[in-house]
Amino acid sequence: MKRHLVILLVMCMLFTSCFSMLVIQAEGLEDLPAPQDRYLWSIAANDNGLFAAVGDYGIVRLTENGMDWKDIQLPTDSQLNSVASRGIQFVAVGDFGAIYTSEEGYDWKEVMPPKFDYNLTSVVSNGKVFAATGSNGAILYSEDGYNWVKVERTYTSYKETIPNITSLVWNGSVFYALTDLGTSLISENGIDWKEQEIYTAVESKFGFSLKNVTWGNDKFVATGEKGTIEVSYDGVYWKPVFQDEKASFRNIIWSESENGFYATGTRGLISFSKDGFGWDRITKEGISAYAIEDMAIFKDIAIGIGGGGLITRIKYLEHSVEVVNAGANDGYQLYDVTTDGKIIVAVGTDGRVRRSTDGGLTWSYFNLTTIDDLVDIDYGGGAFVAVGPGGTIIRSTDGGKNWYAPVTGYGNNIEGVTYSNGKFIAVGSNGLILTSDNAGATWSDNVVSPPVKLNKGEYNGRTYVVVGNNGKIFTSTDGVNWTEQISGTTKNLTSVVWDGSKFIAVGSNGTIITSPDGITWSTSVSGFQTNFTDITVTDNTWIIGGYRIIATGLSGKTYGSNDGIKWFPVASQVSTNLNGTVWCNGKYVSVGCHECITISKDGSIWTQVLGHY
Repeated sequence: MKRHLVILLVMCMLFTSCFSMLVIQAEGLEDLPAPQDRYLWSIAANDNGLFAAVGDYGIVRLTENGMDWKDIQLPTDSQLNSVASRGIQFVAVGDFGAIYTSEEGYDWKEVMPPKFDYNLTSVVSNGKVFAATGSNGAILYSEDGYNWVKVERTYTSYKETIPNITSLVWNGSVFYALTDLGTSLISENGIDWKEQEIYTAVESKFGFSLKNVTWGNDKFVATGEKGTIEVSYDGVYWKPVFQDEKASFRNIIWSESENGFYATGTRGLISFSKDGFGWDRITKEGISAYAIEDMAIFKDIAIGIGGGGLITRIKYLEHSVEVVNAGANDGYQLYDVTTDGKIIVAVGTDGRVRRSTDGGLTWSYFNLTTIDDLVDIDYGGGAFVAVGPGGTIIRSTDGGKNWYAPVTGYGNNIEGVTYSNGKFIAVGSNGLILTSDNAGATWSDNVVSPPVKLNKGEYNGRTYVVVGNNGKIFTSTDGVNWTEQISGTTKNLTSVVWDGSKFIAVGSNGTIITSPDGITWSTSVSGFQTNFTDITVTDNTWIIGGYRIIATGLSGKTYGSNDGIKWFPVASQVSTNLNGTVWCNGKYVSVGCHECITISKDGSIWTQVLGHY
């Protein structure tokens, strides 16, 4: 499948009541999901009352009323993560440092070509300048939205680690940003920044993590893990004021017109608060299988957007919620896949579980209604174990048919789970490492410092290796005592495997590193413009002439290698994000966005067996 992004047609069209479709087309993008089915991550409204929503694969969706939409395909298949307005101007930012600007929302210009250094996740304007932030400590500013300057790292982390900046807001006096290291950054002008530690009134050995922040009524209000909301008057000292254990909040928004706050989350959740302390859920249970990722408000029009193209409108003051688009029927994300040698089990959003008993050719499915996202899974000791946000750990001992949750008491988001040598190891936010030697029935915990988000672990029979954000790697010989190692990168590391002679870790912005022992690491220059999501290795049954190691990434990008050093792109036949891969009975099985599943016997030739993209 071609991925050359060659602009074939640029057509400026008037924004009429019929909201015409697709004004920019690019070669290699024609097989992507329909615009109305794509995951939307951010939305903003300009001073003319035009709303712009951005999301996966370079989509921009425009509306004045939330009902009628005009779709613009930008010449990229990368994810757009955030959009902001100033006057009638819009700026959108995304993966690989992408920045697009539009004077009125209709015609967009790429003003920052792709970078390998960082992904941009937030953009905000204070009326004078735009500030954009993201991974690897990236901060950029622009006075006009077209000419951008990258701020050299003028702040020094008290943890001596370059943080990922996760959320950004302007409070009328300063830009205020949260990081994934339990710190905040402040700046009066978007150019000069200062880092400060933040504190919570309720201490926990499992750490303290704020996700998204807003400002209103003279206070900061932020979402945390396991359905928590916290309040701070100075951005330093935070107090938990509310918890909805059934919720997983994704964002928080201040409504000037209603003088109150909205919090959004999984399964179409929207809650409202006048003061940030007391909250009322205004959506019914199960209005959508997808999360509401963001909201924007202009006068009496409020629009929420999210997964699978989810769109909702919230009636002014009455707070009744109208579902305009409940999300695509096939819009589920499958995040990971594993096997017991016979049965293959994949997990994803909204507690989605898929099973295959014929080697991945056909799949059944069901949803665990009390579980939100399941982000990783592995098999060992007679049990499938899956993990997710809010301390979710579930296990099945009957081939993935029935599941139950061990009592753990953890509130951290758990990002990865691996089985090796008779032991499960699960990792998550705030440096959490869990181990189980009884097939996931009970767990022991450790916390490493600095408290970065950990994404995956591996064991080679001698050494445990855990990788995480900010290039962090920790090793242990017993699963109890952990030592930080120097990885040679500050990029986020998402997955790690042992190929029989070395550890191979992959991560964001094309990162690939290798180590013979988990202690000394070398960087392989991949040259690939992708954020790697997973890496897997075959057993001894792989076909000679194919690839014994497969790494997957966003937009269907797949790469093969036989030594973990030299890598080659392969055609996965999938255009959506691929999130996880397993080797089972002589074939690779990869799963991803929009429930796409593709299989290969050699890692070179792939056949899509589920999904349309």
